[in-house]
Amino acid sequence: MTFPVVRSKITSQDSGTSHVISLPSGIVDGDLLLAFYHSTADSTSVWPAGWIFVASRQQGGSGMQTEIRYRDADGTEGSTITVTSPAPEGATGHAVYRIDTHDPANPPEATLADGSTVSPNPPSLTPTGGVLDYLWIAAMTINGLGSITARPGSYTDALDRTYGGGEMSSMQRELNAASENPSTYTVATSSQPWVASTVAVFPAPPPPAGVVGSVNLDSGGIFRRSRAVAY
Repeated sequence: MTFPVVRSKITSQDSGTSHVISLPSGIVDGDLLLAFYHSTADSTSVWPAGWIFVASRQQGGSGMQTEIRYRDADGTEGSTITVTSPAPEGATGHAVYRIDTHDPANPPEATLADGSTVSPNPPSLTPTGGVLDYLWIAAMTINGLGSITARPGSYTDALDRTYGGGEMSSMQRELNAASENPSTYTVATSSQPWVASTVAVFPAPPPPAGVVGSVNLDSGGIFRRSRAVAY
């Protein structure tokens, strides 16, 4: 197997009741789009068709919450989507990943935790696929502003942004394992409400038994989807 690959990613922010979320560049048919939507108010968001719910969590009575969704891209997505909320929100922050070499038959899996400290802690996740070459993403949002002084070990490619009075971050790791428990973030602020998440993206499956090759269907030379051929 081959680990899923992050091809591009982007952050954005908004407020009010209509939240414009920027999408990564280069989206083509077969990509996986993975979105983190962080908000500072407890409200139900309405997403465009095709964005499938993965998980969400709200921190106690603070209103701080995170929602994770994904979409199997068809190449017609454009550069933004709009998510609406029934009541105005002071601020929302968004991070979207474009991923390929994944398994479209197995959606991303996620677990979330919350607290009120200076150390957002992405929780342990045991995906249903057993030991595989997963792409892991550890993410957090905290209702306070301050520099991030510690991050989950062995995770790279930090994607950080402040939005309103909150801060968000996500990082990635390739690891062949049956489970993963990222270490904590630490933020230089007073104890504040936070939500943290751990996501696993499944790798593309191997060719069926008896098949010794595949046909690349992307003229750009990047594996997207393939059909098996016997030689």
